Amino acid sequence: MKYMTLPITRIPTGVAIMLGQLGHDTDDLTIILGMKAPWLFMKEGDRYLAGAALFQPRYLNLYLVPHGFRMTEATLVKKEVPAYLRAHGTAMLPLAVAKGISHPVVFAGYKGGRYGFINIKSVGSDEPDTLSLTAAMLQHRLAEQLTVFTLEGCPPQAVGFIPLLSQSLDNLTAYQADVMAVLKQTVTRETLRGLGTRLFSALLQGMLPMAVLIGDPELTEGLRLLNHDYRHIFTHNSPEAVQLEERLPRSAIRECISWLHEDMVDQLCECGMTDEQVMQLCCGQR
Repeated sequence: MKYMTLPITRIPTGVAIMLGQLGHDTDDLTIILGMKAPWLFMKEGDRYLAGAALFQPRYLNLYLVPHGFRMTEATLVKKEVPAYLRAHGTAMLPLAVAKGISHPVVFAGYKGGRYGFINIKSVGSDEPDTLSLTAAMLQHRLAEQLTVFTLEGCPPQAVGFIPLLSQSLDNLTAYQADVMAVLKQTVTRETLRGLGTRLFSALLQGMLPMAVLIGDPELTEGLRLLNHDYRHIFTHNSPEAVQLEERLPRSAIRECISWLHEDMVDQLCECGMTDEQVMQLCCGQR
């Protein structure tokens, strides 16, 4: 039984379970480090994505493809799910595992008219390890529409991480400029929710668990303090609008971004970029 290292590693743990079904033994931490999630800082449209937000097929395939696998996804209505599962050797999908608890599980096979599932959970969790459901029971536990992830074999192909890490450095530089500009604003609760999704979650929620996983104490503590400040921008007695820079210290944000920048540079060196190339890249960002 494979367990989650942290609560946010449910998806990589599910991928590890599926890979085990296909004969490839690994774990969530190996997948996260192999896809370099702690050091990737991406931008899609006007939204920044980093760390734990990258647990989706496009980025998980950075680990999978070199090992001869590829993740695909299909959006289904729930009546289509049973036939889809029977047609695939392995799958991961959201399921109500207990009353009030719904999260991804891994399909374990169909036998005797019942669908088996492996629960993705933490060590010591009271949730069941496995579930065995009839078609009717399965339908009852599914959302009306859901996304099902599967793995398929593919020719192994190496992934070049230097372009992705270089782009991450560029994105991080742009991110700092965007955050510093936003800090000048006076925001309402509603405005902050939008900024949280588009901007702040990448650093504060995406990268904090990654800092914990790689054992970076300075970045971990810095992000924990920033998260505390961010959660308390608005309190019960707050005015309707507040000046962001009065609640989120610019110096603390710059410091965390600087530590993350250093970690990304170290990864570029580990991937084979020379010190001279790194210096040229960093000078080009100024």
